[in-house]
Amino acid sequence: MHSSYLTVHNYFNLNSEMDSGDILSVSYTKTFPQTALRLTATGDHRMIIVSGICYGISSGEPHSITYAVAGCNGQDPDAHTAWQSSFNIFIEELWLEERKTCSGTPIDCDV
Repeated sequence: MHSSYLTVHNYFNLNSEMDSGDILSVSYTKTFPQTALRLTATGDHRMIIVSGICYGISSGEPHSITYAVAGCNGQDPDAHTAWQSSFNIFIEELWLEERKTCSGTPIDCDV
């Protein structure tokens, strides 16, 4: 596996007090039809990292990538996103030479 492109979006002091909804959205246009996208979001306030690989996304047209917050399992959310901190979104276009499946879901074999 090797990366073909890396795009980084940095945000400082978003200070979103929304408890539910879209916090921010970025646009990305894939270059190659046979690649996958790895999306990673990191923050330094609580040191969170959210990452995943997306397959089957078309190339040549812009796609919107949205970061949102919401409650889980009927709980009332209390979100203060990127309060006095930085938030980064990394978008990598990957050439994957090998892809295995586990219970019907593709997985990244190098992780």
